[in-house]
This record gives sequence, C-alpha cells and structure tokens, in this order.
Amino acid sequence: HFWNAWADGDRIELRGARWKAVDFGYEAGGDPVEVEPAYPARFWIDLAAGTAGWEQLDDMGGEMCRFDERRNGVENRYDYMAAYREQRVGLGAFDAVAGYDAATGGRQVWDFGGEREVGEPVFVPDPTSDDEGDGWLLCLANDRAATLTELHVFEARRLDDGPMATVRLPRRVPAGFHASWFPAEG
Repeated sequence: HFWNAWADGDRIELRGARWKAVDFGYEAGGDPVEVEPAYPARFWIDLAAGTAGWEQLDDMGGEMCRFDERRNGVENRYDYMAAYREQRVGLGAFDAVAGYDAATGGRQVWDFGGEREVGEPVFVPDPTSDDEGDGWLLCLANDRAATLTELHVFEARRLDDGPMATVRLPRRVPAGFHASWFPAEG
C-alpha cells in the first residue's frame, strides 16, 4: 500500500510500505505463518533519465498506510500506519500505530501493548483548519482475551501522548483491513 504519490517535474515520488516478497502470511489452508513485514519506503521514477529506485525509511514494520487525504497527489508531510512493536505470526497482528514527519524524519509511536491488535488508522481532518496534519487519528483495537473493541482517538501530530479519548464499543468489531472517514453532509 502507498501513502501518496506526486509529480516533481520529470520525477514521480511515492511513499508507502514495501514488501521484500509478496506474502500475506497464510498458507492454502488459511493458517497464519510467520512473514517478514513490509517496511516504510520512498520510491521514485525519473522519467527523463529512465531510472527508478527506492530506499527504506524505517526499520519498524507495518502496513495500512494513511495520510491527510486533502494532500492526495501533492507532496505531503505526515504519514501514518498500523505497526509492529513486536513481530507476530501472520499479517494484521499490529500492536502499535506509527506517525512519520517527512520534513524532519521523525517518528512517533503509540504501543497498544501485547494484548491488542490494531486496525488501519484513519485520519480525520479538522474541519476548521486547512493545515496538513491538523486533525485526529482514529484507530480500532481488539482485545484478544476479552473479545472487545475500543476506538482510540489521537491528536494526529501527537501520537506519543497517547489517545485523547478511548471509547469501549458495546460489540466487538471484526478485524478488517481497510477503513475510511466520510464527513457528514450538512
């Protein structure tokens, strides 16, 4: 999955998660197997030179790349993903959420602890601001033992501070790979 892509003259720039090999962690019978995770990376295609390349940006594995979609197709600064603090067996056993600042190279992480599996984070823009990164990150976390789901709300630029709100949902939300935010019409 990619965070975003944009053109810079004759060069196309992209950021996203790069897999060493496409292996989603399941054998034919559906049993999870250990896989090497995808890692944040930067990709480029130089149309004038006829070359392309990539570089790994971090050694923390993760996937489900999201960003402030108001910057779609334009160079953006802030990226988010579901991440692994501890490598687990199978795809999707994320236990953290990570945020990256492309301008500073900084990374922020919130670790949900070993008893929770984290879903895809979703960026919700602050409707009162046009500044990139002004908004919240929503993240569902399933407690493995208690079979419950919590919705965690983070200030998007301050993941290290932890959730500003946590809502225990009345029913478990099944794990899913993708999520979206659509503002109410009004």
